[in-house]
Amino acid sequence: MSLNLLSPIRNHDGIDTPNNASRIWFLLVLIISLILSWRISKGDIVMVSICTFIFSTVLLNLGWLFIVRPSSNKEPIFLSQSLQKTKEEE
Repeated sequence: MSLNLLSPIRNHDGIDTPNNASRIWFLLVLIISLILSWRISKGDIVMVSICTFIFSTVLLNLGWLFIVRPSSNKEPIFLSQSLQKTKEEE
């Protein structure tokens, strides 16, 4: 199985879910937003949560806009090998 970060992942219902690049971007944005918010707010928990929410919303939308374009023409990969086998049998 080749690792293709931009291919959508097809689940057991046949629905394409976000690709691995989007999932990695989500984790990176949360970590970066949390660190940046902590530094800006000097440890105030309420301000950290508000800033994290605002920063992550903006960064996630921008990142996903750039991820969608190259991934729009990719062939979906299956969530697990068993899903791929049942699809090939049909």
